[in-house]
Amino acid sequence: MAQVRVLLPRLLAPMAGGERDFKVEANTVAEALEAVRARTPLLRNALDDEGGRQRPHVQVFYNEIETMAVQDLAAPASDGDEILVVQAISGG
Repeated sequence: MAQVRVLLPRLLAPMAGGERDFKVEANTVAEALEAVRARTPLLRNALDDEGGRQRPHVQVFYNEIETMAVQDLAAPASDGDEILVVQAISGG
């Protein structure tokens, strides 16, 4: 099982118990993404809407590729892979 590093912006850290940099274990890219959501249920609500779709103001990258553009979510995860979450901030 691979160790995948997860990086969160400061804004989302409270939803992950204050952590901004942690690891999840997974065999595939899809499992790594689900492991983040399973480990941090409050973060799941920030990432996904009520229908389970990724919210439009949140971008999730897997090894610098936006997850919606990842060709094969069943691809094996490797030690050192990274998941980066970026959340847009707006206001006036």
